[in-house]
Amino acid sequence: MSYNYYIAVASSFSVLLPLLLMVFSLHDQLQSPMRRALGILLLASGLSDAISYTLREMGQSNIVFINSYYIVQFLALSYIYSIIIPDKKWVYGGVILFTVFLGINILFIQSFTKFQGWMIFVEGIILLGYAGMSSLNFLQVAHLSITLLDRLAGWINLAVIFYFIPNLFLFLIRELMFPELDTDTARTYWSFHNCVNILKNILLALGIYYTTYTRLRRLKIFTYVMGRVSDDMAGQIPKQMAELDTITPDEWREWEQWKEERRKLLNQTKNIITGDSDRNYRKN
Repeated sequence: MSYNYYIAVASSFSVLLPLLLMVFSLHDQLQSPMRRALGILLLASGLSDAISYTLREMGQSNIVFINSYYIVQFLALSYIYSIIIPDKKWVYGGVILFTVFLGINILFIQSFTKFQGWMIFVEGIILLGYAGMSSLNFLQVAHLSITLLDRLAGWINLAVIFYFIPNLFLFLIRELMFPELDTDTARTYWSFHNCVNILKNILLALGIYYTTYTRLRRLKIFTYVMGRVSDDMAGQIPKQMAELDTITPDEWREWEQWKEERRKLLNQTKNIITGDSDRNYRKN
């Protein structure tokens, strides 16, 4: 068996990494609409790979299932970005544009029984546009205590960028230069795609692990969202994780301002109790 076969198998099984991490923390994941949508996307990816492999081994075409998966992928990611991006009209516009192009492509350019390369190309452009807008949104909170990788949305954004930028060129070159691939070229073509797909699933797995399991993550949830730490609030972690996934830059600024005001109030109270306020006043 060639290296292309092993890469294809690794790509198919790589989706189990993020999917199993979500299953093992099912209670936490179900608290967030974003995580539910990501779970549906990962499950669809796994089923698509399994069905496609079975049909290929049976000597039947799997193109329809591949095309269907890319539509599900676009809809799931569009829903996720409608949560991430504050101005939702851009996401709605992207969905309308994709739907119109899909209809035109099926009717006049490529039937649905053929590989929808142009559909995936347009899908990649729209999703990268979403990623660009969400990156600008992340930059608004870059100076605050929270970082991009503290949010599941940040990891999803990275996965979209690393998956679609190389595949954008891959699908464009295929449609313009190699519309009909011979067997060896097709295997090499899909091997490159499979490598990128493995990277995407690794990034999603890291994001789910980091934003769900790490102790630092849980501490930040209590510190930045709740504002204090206590044992009786441990049961509220899943709910606060969901809030942290969807919190906006303005809300983060409000939390930062609230923490700063709370810190100043505590210091003033301490100074009054210890008598330091009079000494500080005389120094000033």
